[in-house]
Amino acid sequence: MRRRPVGRQGIAQQGRVVGAARHDPPVAVTTGTPSLRVIFARSVVRRPRSWKIHPKTHGFLPCKVPLEGLQSSCQPSQRSEDSRAKMTQPLGITDCHVHIFEPTRHPYQQRRSYTPGRAGVLALHNHLHRVGADRVVLVQPSVYGSDNSAMLGALKELGPSMARGVAVIDLTTTEEELEILAATGVRGLRLNVSADPQRTPLNFADELRALLNRTAPSSLLVEIFAAPSVLAEAAQVISESPVPVLLDHFGGVRATPTGTLEGAETVLDLYAQPQVWVKLSAPYRVGQEHEVTDLLPSFVQTLTSVSHERLVWASDWPHTGGGQDRAIRNLAQVEPFRKYDAAASVRQVSEWIAAPEAIKAIFKENAKSLYGFPQD
Repeated sequence: MRRRPVGRQGIAQQGRVVGAARHDPPVAVTTGTPSLRVIFARSVVRRPRSWKIHPKTHGFLPCKVPLEGLQSSCQPSQRSEDSRAKMTQPLGITDCHVHIFEPTRHPYQQRRSYTPGRAGVLALHNHLHRVGADRVVLVQPSVYGSDNSAMLGALKELGPSMARGVAVIDLTTTEEELEILAATGVRGLRLNVSADPQRTPLNFADELRALLNRTAPSSLLVEIFAAPSVLAEAAQVISESPVPVLLDHFGGVRATPTGTLEGAETVLDLYAQPQVWVKLSAPYRVGQEHEVTDLLPSFVQTLTSVSHERLVWASDWPHTGGGQDRAIRNLAQVEPFRKYDAAASVRQVSEWIAAPEAIKAIFKENAKSLYGFPQD
């Protein structure tokens, strides 16, 4: 089946995408509390603001305090006063991995492994305020293939001071289209091996080398979602990379029944190289909650001891994979998102890191240098 080119559709449609977004009706957005729904108009979130819960309507209302006050004054409460007192959550952070899904305006490609529901810019604003983030990186999901139009439209709507993007390209993508992607706010290209079980088997090292050759002239980073065993196949290519190589989701390590992290040694070996970065995101992809609690803290602390300047945090919002039956689910069925408290992840990872200077770097400063956000 013929794949969609990245630029001719994705880039040309930006004006129409953004124009349509401004006239959408009010949208119901579910917060982290399943029983709580909030409804607000799109016009309310045209500029980032803080929010607070109205005690009677349970709706989000604009809050007069700045974002720095979000933790104490405006963030929806899902924890006890005791846990709030112990919280070490930073403020003004960057969420380095979220997805945009707009199936009505931007249909998914036919060749995909799941069918997610809608997760648009309005819901994204709500999520960012809940976790205390004022900057975000939009990552192209596998369901869109190399048609980046939904991500590019959201990038333009959010604006260059707030958002950056990571795109997916194919063999039809021209150098001119890469330049346009970079000018639109794209700062990296993604190679996703793990999320597409129907993916044609290729030599991963050769595929990665070809992608690095495309990114080098424009200095775009390369983001990889792959198992450590696959990463090991391309260790030599990664070591020779002229651009940063970012490993998604803790480098793809997985908990084993024997109480170890499969692939941890491979990820640590790669991380010893100065151009390799690791994204601390989606701990639910590592294992069950008790396995995460037992295994990830020491792994994160080891990464931090090597360098806290090449780690970034991300939520993986809106948390795809909310069912264990993806392989047998009909693509006509919408796969639910996971019920996950991303704000709790911020607190949890902060506690694992502990050192204030490392927390600030991982949640805020490192993203500025990696994605080219403006310095404060």
